[in-house]
Amino acid sequence: MLEQIIVHEGEMLVGPQGEQVHLCPGDFVSFTANCPHSYESLHGETRAALVVFYPARLPDRH
Repeated sequence: MLEQIIVHEGEMLVGPQGEQVHLCPGDFVSFTANCPHSYESLHGETRAALVVFYPARLPDRH
């Protein structure tokens, strides 16, 4: 699973635990989300867009 986030307003701290990055308006980050991660709004309200990519599921084989 892959997550991508872009900040539109405000500031936030986002990413895998221990590797979070500080994002401001216009900043973008992408990371694999198969580990503990977090999103934290800094200094009040934050607006951001999050896209999550899930791997395609292969058909069951019998």
